Amino acid sequence: MNGQLEAILEILLSNENYVTYETLAARLNVSSRTVMRLLKNAEGPLSDFSIVVEVKRRSGIRLAGTSENLERLREALSLEKTADYTAKERLLLILLELFQAEEPVKAYYLAYLLNVSVGTVNRDLEETGKRLEKSGLKLLSQRGSGWRVLGSRHAARQMLAGLFRRYVDMRSWNTDEKSPVFRTQMSARVRRRLLELMDLPGLYRTLLLLQAFDYTTEENFVQEDFQKYVIYTHITLHFPWLSRNFPKEKRNLELKDHVLYPRMCEFARKVKKEEEILLQEEDICDLLAVYLSMRSSESLFMVYKYDEEVRQMTLELLEDIEAELQRKLTTDEQLVERLSAHLNLMFDRLHLGAVADHTDLDQLKEEYPRIFEIVERKVAVFALRNHVDISESETGYIIIHVLASILEQESERQKIRAAVLCMSGIGTSQMLAQRLKSRISGLEIRAKCSLTDFREEELVRKGIDLVISTIGIETLTARVFLIDPIPSEEDFAKLEGLCQEITEKKLKASFSGIRREEKREDVYRIEKALFRVSCMEQILESFSCEKIWANTLSELYESVAARMFEEGQVREEFADLLKKRESQGSILFHDNGMILLHGRIGSGPCLKVFSVIGEPEYLEDGRMVPIRHAVAMTAPEEAKEECLGLFSCISAALVQEPELICAIEGEDEEMIFQIFGRLMSREIFG
Repeated sequence: MNGQLEAILEILLSNENYVTYETLAARLNVSSRTVMRLLKNAEGPLSDFSIVVEVKRRSGIRLAGTSENLERLREALSLEKTADYTAKERLLLILLELFQAEEPVKAYYLAYLLNVSVGTVNRDLEETGKRLEKSGLKLLSQRGSGWRVLGSRHAARQMLAGLFRRYVDMRSWNTDEKSPVFRTQMSARVRRRLLELMDLPGLYRTLLLLQAFDYTTEENFVQEDFQKYVIYTHITLHFPWLSRNFPKEKRNLELKDHVLYPRMCEFARKVKKEEEILLQEEDICDLLAVYLSMRSSESLFMVYKYDEEVRQMTLELLEDIEAELQRKLTTDEQLVERLSAHLNLMFDRLHLGAVADHTDLDQLKEEYPRIFEIVERKVAVFALRNHVDISESETGYIIIHVLASILEQESERQKIRAAVLCMSGIGTSQMLAQRLKSRISGLEIRAKCSLTDFREEELVRKGIDLVISTIGIETLTARVFLIDPIPSEEDFAKLEGLCQEITEKKLKASFSGIRREEKREDVYRIEKALFRVSCMEQILESFSCEKIWANTLSELYESVAARMFEEGQVREEFADLLKKRESQGSILFHDNGMILLHGRIGSGPCLKVFSVIGEPEYLEDGRMVPIRHAVAMTAPEEAKEECLGLFSCISAALVQEPELICAIEGEDEEMIFQIFGRLMSREIFG
């Protein structure tokens, strides 16, 4: 039910006597003719309450019905008025009111309609104005009169068609019930208001009309473009009030010379015959402009002839984008072809004055703010360089093409690389690996090993993200998930949650702030960075390079524990922990005679590098390898992930960074300190 009509009914319900049309018009700041038209449209809704509008000559009008029915109507209007609308719903209702209004709409009327303050309405109107500008329309405030939308009829039809398609999905339209599916959640009243304005019977007739005229149209074009074409045609045929509110423009009259113009004139004759609606030549040209702007469902590159100039423009745009995103784009030939074809079509749309509507623009902004910001900026430069005006929706489509390429490149990196560990590494690990593959998507089993074969150094070399183990072990280089050899549903559920967490973290590292998960509040990001900086300071304060003496691995563990901790009991616990780890095979040995010792113990983080004097050795591939250096790092049992992440980057560097290995072998304490600081800073700030 129209908001103005609701206001009229409330006035009539509050007066038992007759009320003149002039009084109602003055209260709503509209003409008497508008009041009459609204009341004529009220006959249907009022019949649901067994109420009629009683007219008395020279006295006015009033609502006639039983007291019970009048009270039912009053309660229904009260429920409608007290609805709690979201910001998006308010914007939609404001746009619908503005488009339908034949006279300026006052802010206080909108405040009444939405049950909010005038201040809230003014803020909503400011946002509404921005949206209208993107569609080539303008929201004008006329002092003392109210607000109205200015612009061409073609632009108004396109924006209204885009609005309908944004909220209603016709792909799942049940043609028997003629009931569309809503794309987003919205209150019942907003949904009802939207459907009332859409005129579903008329929309359905338009769909049948287009299908009967050319059944191939729906098959030959992208579904969302075909939907918009149907809705635009419906608005052109069945929304005469839009023609009264917005002037026609002659921009597309040049299409009278187009080869398809006679075909569109045939459609106009069919409309006149079946719908008794006469289309003007401006309407026919506007319909043809929308038709020509649709994207083919076939490969776009095959539809358009090769254009070397557009291809070079595409490569220039991609070069600008890839330089800042640091992703290979110009070498992706499919991306170049797709985007070239899209830009070709975009230039046609700009020439025809057709607007590309993008229903997922807000979601793109939210999920990929960094990519959106970069591409939008580069497209603005591209538009300036080529003297074209590219809308935000067109930019959204360019972003989709770029994103498709990036996500394809990142698909391998997003997989979770896992190692399966069990006591023997034979039957149990094989069976467990198969079960995991069948249940956890995106899990890549890169290693299956026994406790005796397990080497943490191999985890780093194979890029293992997760160790799925039937044995309780501890590592610093990868997450460990303890699982039963025959997993329960609870085990799988927990593992899926952990895999999701790791995937999100990998995406975060991969896109460097591009995905939604990285879009945090500034305060949160600053606090998190400060906490990690504090952890780094504690680690670096504890750092030292020292010499220790040991002839056996056992003596080495005890000597390291003595240097790391002052309390005797903690020393013993750490030495015992290292011996246990050696028996489990989770001590990280390097081919160059370096050993990594770590554990969750003590009251604070600690990092030391030791030069070993003596002859402790370990067995590697059937030969004894002397240990010359030991790197020891400890963190408290309750240490947060941010602190452990800093140690993990150091653990990985001991295998992957030749500069760090050389510095340790050369016992260059200053250089080691600088490298540790650089590694942790990179981990914190990227």
